[in-house]
Amino acid sequence: MSQHEHEELRAEVERLRALLGPSERDYAQLRLDLLGAVDAAKGAQAALGELEGRCRVLEAEIARLQRSHRWLRRELKARIRGLLRRGTRRPRPPAAPRVP
Repeated sequence: MSQHEHEELRAEVERLRALLGPSERDYAQLRLDLLGAVDAAKGAQAALGELEGRCRVLEAEIARLQRSHRWLRRELKARIRGLLRRGTRRPRPPAAPRVP
């Protein structure tokens, strides 16, 4: 077999490989790889959904705590003001007891 014939045969083999594509075994492996990738993506999406849900719960809890904090500050300020006002006034004399 001459060098030229050998090169022609190699070229023909490459042409046929390009036409046929991967073997059946390769297709089966590619399919398994695809299914594995799809499962991994679904798992990642489920985990993402769970984390987004947790974030929403935490955001709602933060908002509730901020409202409680604002209310508590207002209450404390009002009580402190009341105590300060009472402390600056002259004490009232005790009320006379009622005689029946």
